[in-house]
Amino acid sequence: YEAIDELDRYELVEIDGEQELQLNKYQCVQREIKQRQREKASSTWSIIK
Repeated sequence: YEAIDELDRYELVEIDGEQELQLNKYQCVQREIKQRQREKASSTWSIIK
């Protein structure tokens, strides 16, 4: 029983790690999108000026 328990816990930890990685990727992508939007906005402003 103990061995199975440890395996289950290990699997849960693995899944959590994957979810955390996906979250980090998502946050990085969101940051990139925001940066690009800011760059586009600043470039259009310079064109208007």
